[in-house]
Amino acid sequence: MLVLPEVIAEVIYVLTKYYDTPRDVVALRLMLFFDDAECNSQILSTAVNLYGNSNFDFVDCLLYSYSKNPEYEVFTFDKDLAKIIKEPNP
Repeated sequence: MLVLPEVIAEVIYVLTKYYDTPRDVVALRLMLFFDDAECNSQILSTAVNLYGNSNFDFVDCLLYSYSKNPEYEVFTFDKDLAKIIKEPNP
């Protein structure tokens, strides 16, 4: 199943801003959704996992996730994001 990052960004925005859902709960529910929907997107899973365990906004989490894929090269002026992008893959 194809789940676009833009759709997940909107879901996160609505759940956190309008429904005051904590980010860790949003991340957990999205990961469960990905499992149930048999969504096989490592980019999204990595981004949602980081979102639930950090203070980065979702777009930064997506950039981080893309940076861990050898097909992509990510540039950022965000010093905190640049720092974790340079870290080796876990």
